[in-house]
This record gives sequence, C-alpha cells and structure tokens, in this order.
Amino acid sequence: MSDSDNTLLAAVAMRAKKNAIDQGDQEATAVSITAKVKALSEAGFSDGEIDKILAVDATPSATLQTEKTAATEEYNEQVDETINHAKVHTGLMLVMGIGFITILFWPSSNVEDVFLPAMGWMLFCFAVMLLRTIPFAFKKAGYFLKR
Repeated sequence: MSDSDNTLLAAVAMRAKKNAIDQGDQEATAVSITAKVKALSEAGFSDGEIDKILAVDATPSATLQTEKTAATEEYNEQVDETINHAKVHTGLMLVMGIGFITILFWPSSNVEDVFLPAMGWMLFCFAVMLLRTIPFAFKKAGYFLKR
C-alpha cells in the first residue's frame, strides 16, 4: 500500500469517527468496519480497492502467543536441565577431590600404595562424569540444531 493510500485511509477513518461522534455516540473510540467501508465508498473507492485496504492477515494472534509460550517453556526446561546437570557435576567433582585428598594423605610408607587407589578413584569419577555428559551433550545438540 502506498503512502497516499495510507494517508487517505487515515483521513477516511477520521471522517468515519467524526460521523459516529456527530450521530450522538460521544464515547465512540473505535470505528466499526461498516462505518469504514461506508466512508471508503463515499470517498470513491471500488469494492476491490476497499477489500485490499481492509485486508487483515489471517494468522490468529492466540496461536502465535501459544507458540511463543511453548517455546519459552521449552527453553526454560532446557535451562533447568543444564543447571541440574551442572549441580550434579559439581557434586561429582567435590566427591572426586575429597576422595583424592583422603587417599593421598592416607598414612602409608609406600607411594605406590597410595597412588594407585587415588588414580583409580579419579578415573572412576571421571568415567561417571563422562558417561553422564555424552548423552546430555547429544540431547543439547539436538535441541539447538532444531532451532
């Protein structure tokens, strides 16, 4: 629609509103579609031009709002999952550190007796973290790739 059509449409809408107020409807804030069509007809527009000017996009706003809400909820779920995953990993790292320090300061005269359990403990905790991270990473990659 050109600027002149927009200007003319605004003028017609103002005239329709003025006519509604003049007819006694002092609280007329919105102009009915009938008044707009009548004002456009009086201005010399054909039926096809009036249809084009008054055409409205058929996308319902409720559907759009529902889609936005669903996307927001899904994003919030992803954030919550990530936070919970990070909390569990923090706990695993804390257990790994405490176990490592405990085994490291275990009273023993032989270094090999302490080193092997400490490395075994660390490898076990690392394996648990890795086994948790691989499926989580694929799930997150799938979420972001579909976006």
